[in-house]
Amino acid sequence: MSLADFAAPVRAIAALGVLALALGSGCNMLSRADEISIRYEHGHVADGEGGEPGSGGGAAPSGSGGGAVADAGADAGAGGAPAPACMYPLGPYGVTKDKVLSPSLKWQGFPPESEEQATIMVGDYLDCEGTRGINAVLFTTHQFGCEACKKEASELEALALEWQPLGIEVVVLVLNTPDNKPGTVQSALKYKKGAGLVSMAVVSDPKFSLVVGNTVGTPLMTVVDPRTMRVVYRQEGYSGQYFQLVSLAKKNKAQ
Repeated sequence: MSLADFAAPVRAIAALGVLALALGSGCNMLSRADEISIRYEHGHVADGEGGEPGSGGGAAPSGSGGGAVADAGADAGAGGAPAPACMYPLGPYGVTKDKVLSPSLKWQGFPPESEEQATIMVGDYLDCEGTRGINAVLFTTHQFGCEACKKEASELEALALEWQPLGIEVVVLVLNTPDNKPGTVQSALKYKKGAGLVSMAVVSDPKFSLVVGNTVGTPLMTVVDPRTMRVVYRQEGYSGQYFQLVSLAKKNKAQ
């Protein structure tokens, strides 16, 4: 089915969504990455557990065979970040709570303090021994056309600077383009500039790598422990609260 086939329902749903946006705390996307339609509705902040990871998030790397995974940060990513001095944790891999993010996850985008395109790898955020000063990682999934995402994005730069002493890293994953096509590096850069996101990585995520199933309420918060790369918390919708993220960072920093 082509994008054109979705045009009529999208226009109808978008018309209904104007009122819902005024009330909602999240923006829901229905997609298969290359066939995107958006519906806005009165959302609620909810723990996004359950189900199996969607495409791009749950598979172990090809040929891993369940054995030890080689150092996922060996290739320079995130603007040349040094490789972690430890092996990437074993699975089970997935994107739901208590699963380990797959070492195969990587995105094209922009490292912190840079507008030069680079490959951002999930292994860039591994800090198994705490020697790199990374104590918690926030992956937050956004989309153009989502007022809740826009609200969070307007606050993230100030928050990222506030969180730096705690060792919190932030990665913004942009699902789509302004005209609602699969995300590109150029649309990630546009999102980065438009929201003034300097102190964090901003990447394109056309494969919806942290999404479970066919729908997602954005922004989608995924909090990851860099010691184990395990997902400790997921939340769909915007609340303006980051208790689990800050608590994790403080716990790891104190150890």
